[in-house]
Amino acid sequence: MCCWRRERLGDGWQLLAERALRGAVIGRKTSFGSGSEKGARMTALLYSVYGTLQLWGLNYYAWTLDYLDACARNGGRAPKDLAPWLPWSMDERRRAQLSQPPRLAGARSAKPASEPGGDALPWAA
Repeated sequence: MCCWRRERLGDGWQLLAERALRGAVIGRKTSFGSGSEKGARMTALLYSVYGTLQLWGLNYYAWTLDYLDACARNGGRAPKDLAPWLPWSMDERRRAQLSQPPRLAGARSAKPASEPGGDALPWAA
C-alpha cells in the first residue's frame, strides 16, 4: 500500500479487492483453515451468502437467526420455500426488518463497545 501511494501504481482497484477479501482471509487464518474439503465448500458458501446479504444491506446475524429459527420450526430441516430469505424476493418491510441487528430475548440493549457501558457482545449478560 505504501508503494502504491508513493509510486501511484495501479488505479486503486487492487486495494479495494484486497480489502474486500481481508475478512475472509483473516477468518480462515484464525480458524486454522477449513480442515476438510467439505468444510472449505461450506465456508465458501457462507462467505458467498454473507457477501450477498452485505450487498443488499442486510444484517447477516439477524438473517441467520431468522433462517435457523425457521429450520427449527420445520423440524430441524430447511424450509421448502427459500424465497423469504432471498433478498431480491423480500418486500421492503421484511428487508428493513432483517437490516437491523436482532433483538434477543432477555438481552439488554446493545451499545457499541466504544461507548461507556457498551458491550461488544449484546447477548453476554
